Order: sequence, then structure tokens, then C-alpha cells
Amino acid sequence: MASTVFVSIMTLGVPFAALLYAYSTRRLLPFLLGVSAFVVSQIIIRLPLLELLAAKSSSYLLWSVKYPIAFVLFLSFTAGIFEELARWIAMRYWMKQREGLSGVVFGLGHGGIEAFLLVGLPVMTTLANIHWLSGAERLIAIVIHIGLSLIVLDSVKRQRFAYCVLAICIHGMINAFAGLLPFFLPASAAPIVIETVLFLLAILTLSIAIVLRRKGEGK
Repeated sequence: MASTVFVSIMTLGVPFAALLYAYSTRRLLPFLLGVSAFVVSQIIIRLPLLELLAAKSSSYLLWSVKYPIAFVLFLSFTAGIFEELARWIAMRYWMKQREGLSGVVFGLGHGGIEAFLLVGLPVMTTLANIHWLSGAERLIAIVIHIGLSLIVLDSVKRQRFAYCVLAICIHGMINAFAGLLPFFLPASAAPIVIETVLFLLAILTLSIAIVLRRKGEGK
């Protein structure tokens, strides 16, 4: 029961608090653009395409079973490509508030809706007892999305698309670590090790974003 409460706070309470924060700081548009970037890139485009590919191509299904590591890498980097390009497009064409805090709020929207749709909504509808690590993972993911949003925002502000490519690579690498580590770890140790690695990667992503931002401000 306690784990379910913790997961609910991380996947329902935190996104709702982020929404209130965005509204109170007059950054509702960056927040909603972050939400839209995830929903459009993943829920509307990428996941249906993958489902269609699985339904129509026996070769795809055979490849996913025969080469699981390559399949994990494929899933990891397509997620990075779709999400980071959606982030770049949203910031480039619709987000006029481009200071650092707006980038943070964008990341809160992106990571918040992901947490809500992937974990919070199932918990709310099924009332299932979810392991507390699911809540910790979503909080870590939100931090990662904040860092990636800041990197892509720098890409837009400084007109350096290479930074967007960097975000794609970081996103894909993080997903790949999460997907590949279970192949090499005992089942009992895998969850804690994976979350520890993701936590360190979240700190690294945020640090890279801060360094790039400071580098840009120094010019």
C-alpha cells in the first residue's frame, strides 16, 4: 500500500504540481508544449507505427526475437529521434519564452505526462500495488527530460542543430542502458542497479545541459 501511495505521488502528484507551477509562473505554454511533444511523438506517431510494423511484418517480429540486443537499441534510439525532434520543433516554432526556466517547465510537461500515462493512469484505473521503484524511475525520468529540454532549447536559441543530435544520442543511450542491463545482471539485482545507473545518467544529462548553457551565456 505504501509503495502505491509513493508511486501515485510521483506519477500523479508531481505532474499536477508541475502544472500548477507552470500556471503560477506564467509558463503554461512551455508546459503544454512539453506535454504535446511527448503525446504527438510517442502516443500518436511512434508507438502506432511500431504496432503496425509488428502486425504487418513477420520479419520484424523474427528480428526482434532473434536479435534482442539490436532490437533494444532500435527501440531506444527511435524513441530518442522522435521525442527530441518533436521537442525541437515545438520549441523552434511555437515556444517564444526561451529562458532557462521555460526549458525546465517544458521538461516537466514532457516528463510529467509520460509519468502519468505510463504509470500514473494504470495505477489510478486498476488500483494495482506497484513497486516503489516505478515511482523513483519516473522521477528520475523527469529530471532527464528537464536536462534534455535544456539542451534542445540551447539548440534552438543558438541555432546549433548539433545540440539536438546530442540530445538524441543521450536519450537513446539512456534508454539502451535501461533496456540492455537486464541481459547482463541477475534478476534480483537488476532493478536497483538499473535505477542507480539511471540516476547517475540523469545527473550527467543535467550537468551537460548546465555546462552548455553557461558556455552559451559566456559568449
